[in-house]
Order: sequence, then structure tokens, then C-alpha cells
Amino acid sequence: MALNKNQHGFTFIELCIVMAIISILSAIAFTYFNDLYARGRDSAAISDAISLITVVNNHFLDKRSVNYQTSTPDGTAIGV
Repeated sequence: MALNKNQHGFTFIELCIVMAIISILSAIAFTYFNDLYARGRDSAAISDAISLITVVNNHFLDKRSVNYQTSTPDGTAIGV
């Protein structure tokens, strides 16, 4: 089919080229955002681990200086 000067529009080849370019850019963007998501997830896990270590350390530091006392049946107290 020959194109007249009055016909406007895109050819099938032009549309295929545009679709190929969009597909390539989408693949690049998907890879980038997937890596970005993984780095964010890893950072959150590291932050949670550091918080847990801090809480455990503070707990043991607090409990080390506490003198626990328990009562015996005869009413005397012993330090543990």
C-alpha cells in the first residue's frame, strides 16, 4: 500500500521500534528499583539488629548492678 501525502500516522516498524525502546527502558528501571528495594530491606534488617543488640546490652548492664533478694521460708533474705 503506497502512502499518499494526505495519509498521516505511524508505520508498523516505527511502532515496533518504540515498543522495543520502552521494553528496554522498563527492564532497566525494574532492575534498578529491585536493587533499591533490596538495599532498603537490608538496611532495615541491620537497623533492627543494632537496636536488638542495644536493648540486650542495656538489659544486662541494668541487671548486673541489681541485687536480687529472695525470702526464705523462715523470713530471712538472701542475696542472689
